[in-house]
This record gives sequence, structure tokens and C-alpha cells, in this order.
Amino acid sequence: MRKAILAGLFALFISVASLAFAGTRFEAAAWQEACEKSRYSCEGLSRPVVEYDETGLEGGLWGYYMLGTRVVFLSTGLKPGQEYAVLVHEMVHYLQYSDYKRHPNVVLDRCTAEREAFEVSDQVLKRLGLPELARNGDLDNYGC
Repeated sequence: MRKAILAGLFALFISVASLAFAGTRFEAAAWQEACEKSRYSCEGLSRPVVEYDETGLEGGLWGYYMLGTRVVFLSTGLKPGQEYAVLVHEMVHYLQYSDYKRHPNVVLDRCTAEREAFEVSDQVLKRLGLPELARNGDLDNYGC
């Protein structure tokens, strides 16, 4: 039993450590996860460009998608698993906007958009064995 627990902890450590590096593999994995776990199609879309901000984003944001572009901004300094989940979260926003461009008659309100993105990023964190980013009260920050 002890060996199984140690093996599980080691596997989790390797999973989280492997996410610690920035770059195309990190971003490609986040893109794939956003595509697989969200309800949006990635067909015909290019992965968004990720800009890393070492000075911290305004308003204490961990990341954001610049609406109407292919750019996702990500604050550095988060723990590796959290950084990865925030990147997936912002890529879901990119997918939401891309879906709106394909289907302009389907409007997604801000609260629903945030809930969807938090649901996907929380799935990622749960898989990694890390605490969720979103709790019910967190959506109050968005006026939800």
C-alpha cells in the first residue's frame, strides 16, 4: 500500500513538474485540453499566441484573452499547475469568441462564459490533484 501511495505521489509530481516549462509543448497541451474539455470546436482554428507578463497583469489578473485577437496574456509567477489551468481557462475564452464569430446569433453572456471557462480549468486542476481556481463566490468578481 505504501509503495502504491509513493508511486501515485511520484506520478503527480512528474505531471506537475512537466507543466513547469513555458513554450510550445506547454501551450500545445493547454490548447488540446481546452479543445477536448470545452464544448467548442477547434476545427479550423489556430492555437492562440501566448504572451507572458513577468511584471504582473493589471488588476491582479492571472491571465486574459484579448477579445477579437489570437492573443492570450498570462501572468508568470503562478505555481506550474495553476499557470497551466489559467492558460486553459483563457484558451476557452478564445474558443468562445471564435464560436461567436461562426454563429453570431448565439450570444454568450459574461457570467456563462466565465462559468464555462472555470469548469474546464477546474477539471484540469482536479486531474492534477490541485485546488480549484473557482468557487461560487469568485464569480461575484464578474458581477454574476
